[in-house]
Amino acid sequence: RDPTSKFKRGIKRDISVFPTLKQDKQWDVWQRAIFAQARAQDLIKVLTASYVPVIPADRSLFQEKQKYMYAVF
Repeated sequence: RDPTSKFKRGIKRDISVFPTLKQDKQWDVWQRAIFAQARAQDLIKVLTASYVPVIPADRSLFQEKQKYMYAVF
């Protein structure tokens, strides 16, 4: 099975569970919550600056994950 289609059919991803940053003083709490939700929804590689997909299937999957996180932000 293609990893991209597996991602799309995987767990239900819900943008509404990601917190909204309302004030700068909430940055630390907001950042921890964003990373926790990203891990839970299998999106943590998008937030990892050092991750570079090598295999074409991984690139396609990473692009789908980026699209989703872009919608979150």
